[in-house]
Amino acid sequence: MAGPGSSAPFDLAEQGYSGPALPEYSIGDIARADVLVRQDLVFKDEHASEAARAAAHDKVLPVYRYTREKSVARSAALAEAFQQCRALLQSSPEARRRPTRFSRLPTELQGILLEKMATVMVKPVANEVMD
Repeated sequence: MAGPGSSAPFDLAEQGYSGPALPEYSIGDIARADVLVRQDLVFKDEHASEAARAAAHDKVLPVYRYTREKSVARSAALAEAFQQCRALLQSSPEARRRPTRFSRLPTELQGILLEKMATVMVKPVANEVMD
């Protein structure tokens, strides 16, 4: 079956039409006479259908399930991660010399801190956020 904007001939026989012979029409042609069919014809516009699906998908809000136990555990894990990060910073001579930006910390320390924070965060942390 030809899609929208196609110039391929439209074949009613493919759609179940079995009446008298018709002139050959292409999509976009204006019929020169009425064409009556005994059953419904289905025309699928894949592009419009996909666009409608995507629009419907975008309208659906995410569903979150809150449980107190998970919230308490997450808060404790976050507090522990911050405590461990503070300890790492205190043990780093570069970080102890003066407060500095994250991007100026040694690469190895950056990696350890990011790994530690990734264990308690939903999304990866960008370096820009840490600075």
